[in-house]
Amino acid sequence: MSRGEAERVLKTMTGILNSNLNGEYLFAGINTDVKPVADFHDPASPAKAAFDAAFVAKFGFTQNDPAAANISAVDMDDFLTNYVESQFIGAGWETNWSSASNQKITSRITLNETAETSLTANETGIRKLAMVAATISDLLSGPLGEEARNVLYDRSLTLVGEAIADIAGAQAEAGIVENRVSDASARISSQVDLFNTLIKDSEGIDPYEAATRVNDLRAQLDASYALTARLPATQPLELSAITDSRNQTNGKHMYQFSYSEVQTDSLADARDREEQVLSRSIDLLQAAREKGVNSQEAVEAIHFMIRVWTAFIDDLGNPENELPKELRANLISIGLWLLREGEEVRQGRSQNLDGLIEVSQIIRDGIQQ
Repeated sequence: MSRGEAERVLKTMTGILNSNLNGEYLFAGINTDVKPVADFHDPASPAKAAFDAAFVAKFGFTQNDPAAANISAVDMDDFLTNYVESQFIGAGWETNWSSASNQKITSRITLNETAETSLTANETGIRKLAMVAATISDLLSGPLGEEARNVLYDRSLTLVGEAIADIAGAQAEAGIVENRVSDASARISSQVDLFNTLIKDSEGIDPYEAATRVNDLRAQLDASYALTARLPATQPLELSAITDSRNQTNGKHMYQFSYSEVQTDSLADARDREEQVLSRSIDLLQAAREKGVNSQEAVEAIHFMIRVWTAFIDDLGNPENELPKELRANLISIGLWLLREGEEVRQGRSQNLDGLIEVSQIIRDGIQQ
């Protein structure tokens, strides 16, 4: 790689890393309002100033000094390893080069699933490529001798190979996320179709009427599975994740089960588990009612209820759910009302804890029948 090629690579890489969409920088991590990478050749560049200072600290003269022609291979290797590398692979990158965050953007792709949907300028492969382009474009501007140049070329070839592998790994991770988003989009599309076909306008729903319809439809469950019983056996159903850590029996969370355990249970056992989760939610809501809507108990109760019904709605909207469609639609309608009303309470725009309790009790009591 010549000095001119290195400068073009560095300029192109900087331009790509500073790409933005609608004013948000794509490679800035969560710092989307900040340009992630500064121009190395800008006279005010802190990265260039740090590089120049490191060179003088090591050799006692600047890159353009005639004495640079006498730099030995050993000294150049020491300079690259102990003076330059830390500016790219170490803390110097975030100090002098990058304003991007290490934290990537996390997006919710379904009600119960999130994914990291961005890359940042702090990826290891990007740092290594920047080191190659910056060192070649800068050091070859002076009278560097052949011995030192060979060390620089050898190190650059190694770093380029590593950078390609690292960037390919990042691309593979991005591809996996892309597939997850595509699959989630397909599932959500099916859910939307179900909602549009079977659910009334949620703004006008009567949750009490819908809950009563659900109880009538519960008789159909004798020929089907309960909410938790019909789920796939390939992954753990960790209802313990949405229970209060204090709710334990003999040191074990009350709701920690696996799909395989659930599928071998009777319908009554599966219903009992649904009932336990809903009863826990009702208990928390009742405690919140006693303490008031502005209490910590209310915050915990609403958070718990939202997690429970978010999980139920996500599952009920899955095309593979085997419950009768009418029952699923009514349960989803109730869940949407509970989520919306719970959010109103959380935001201080409603005090309707009684309504949340009553509707939850209707559903819970229907399971018991």
